Order: sequence, then C-alpha cells, then structure tokens
Amino acid sequence: MQKLQRFWLGAVGLSLICLTTGCVHQKELSNSGFIEPLTNTNTGQTVKVVTVSDMRKFEKDQSNPQTPTVADANDIGNKAITLRTVGRGENGPHKFYFSYPEGRTVESVVRTAVENALLTKGYSVVSNESPSAASAIPVNVDIRKFWNWFGSAFVVFDINYEVELDVRSPIVLNGGTETVSANYIINTPYIADSLVGKTIEEGFGELIKNMQSKLKNPAN
Repeated sequence: MQKLQRFWLGAVGLSLICLTTGCVHQKELSNSGFIEPLTNTNTGQTVKVVTVSDMRKFEKDQSNPQTPTVADANDIGNKAITLRTVGRGENGPHKFYFSYPEGRTVESVVRTAVENALLTKGYSVVSNESPSAASAIPVNVDIRKFWNWFGSAFVVFDINYEVELDVRSPIVLNGGTETVSANYIINTPYIADSLVGKTIEEGFGELIKNMQSKLKNPAN
C-alpha cells in the first residue's frame, strides 16, 4: 500500500512539474523520416554529389516553432547534435524534440534525396570514392531549411515539414544554381512519431519532383 502511495505521489509531482515548468522529451525517428537510396542502373552522364552542407541557423531562444533549436540550449553549437535534429513539437507544457539516431544526419538523408532525383532524371550517380569520380560532373548542395514543427488548431494538430536547398552545378542545372524547396502538412487529431516521419518522407517526394524540373536532360 505504501509503495502504491509513493508511486502516485511521484506521478502527481511529475505532472505538476510538467504543468508549471514544462517537460522536454527527446524522440528518435529510427524507422521513418528518410528515404531509401535507388540503385544506379543508368548509362547517361555521370555525376557525383561532392558536398552536402547543413547551413541551418539554430537559435537558443526560439522565436517561433519554425525556427530550428535543440532540447538543450547548450548544444546549439554542437554539430553532433544539430546535424541529427529535425524538428520540434508541443502539446501544452510538453515539448518534443525529434532527431535521427546516430549514424544518420540531415546531410546524409538530403544527399540520398538529391541522388535519387538525379537517378530518376537519368543521370548515372557515383560516389566521391568511385574510380569514375574524377571525370564526373560535380553537384554541391547547401541545406537552408529542414525542419518539422507542430501548429495547433481547435480540434486538430498541424504537423508541418519544410525543406529548402541551394543546389549548384553549372552543367546539370538549367540555371547553374537553383533553389529547390518543398513542404508537406498533415492535419491530425492525435500526435504520433510516425506522422512526423511521414511528413518528411512525403516532403522528400515533393522535393525530388521539384528538383527534377530544374535538371537538364542528361546527354547520352
């Protein structure tokens, strides 16, 4: 009986802390929020994605939920943390920070999306370590936006995802340098980690289509 009382007292105390100061939860998107790489079977022009750089600006005092931040403000300059952080959600006093597990970063998943866009356009994509990389057309990418956030309405939540890239390649792109963006929103009466991942996956689908429209057709 005493153990049960202690349990409920602890639970009530934790709830009161959450209501007065807010609780922070770090959640890993282990099985969603990314796309699988396509297999290169093309024989068109050969390209390589040389660099993918996360240029997002993280703020310590987040002015709005669309601005990237991290669970612990002391980690703002810690690339090991920020490279994996993909979004923030709120449910009353509770804050949720979403990140990729170790071994997966915003840069790595964006690289896959860009390579998939090139592959589906007909380019032959090789890695920087490939023997044919020396003669491959270089593509460089800067990540300007990559963020997932919650907006609340009267009965439902809006789970939002936005991505924006600056892509540079004078031979591959129609304009030499192009800004490619996409966004996706899910309206839902409940919160689930899988829905956060789904907005990113669907956003990648839009990003690939939008990037394809800016790519030249590969020469054979």
